[in-house]
Amino acid sequence: DGEPLAGDAGHHEAGELTLNARVGVLVLAAVLAGGRLHAQADAILGTWRGTSICLKEEWNRACNDEQIVYYVTRAPGRPDSVALDAHKVVNGVEEAMGVITLGPDSTGRTWSGEWSNARYHLLWIFEVRDTVLSGTLRLLPDRRIGRNISARKD
Repeated sequence: DGEPLAGDAGHHEAGELTLNARVGVLVLAAVLAGGRLHAQADAILGTWRGTSICLKEEWNRACNDEQIVYYVTRAPGRPDSVALDAHKVVNGVEEAMGVITLGPDSTGRTWSGEWSNARYHLLWIFEVRDTVLSGTLRLLPDRRIGRNISARKD
């Protein structure tokens, strides 16, 4: 069943794992972790509708409160991440705002991702609780809150 990792060749002491056994344990752990990540992603996947409310400060004085629709799907080629396709609703019509990639924390309930342009470096943080998505948009590096987001899953 493989070469021993310690001791004489062909000789197994109690508690000793062969190389094949160790590889098997690592493969099993990876499969279980991958399954856990997919289960975590399942909670955030779907369509979310709600509000994005501004916290007016000098740096975001042009910010406007919005009705939002977020479409969350698995991020292509990134099994540990999701893609959040953000839309705002203006006069009853959805307008695309962009896509951000989010990754989970160790609990799988909190997801975050960064976005930047020439003026701002922003951090999106979302928490999933059943059919409720709540989050904040923060200005980096000081993490000032610019928006509070609240949405329900369709």
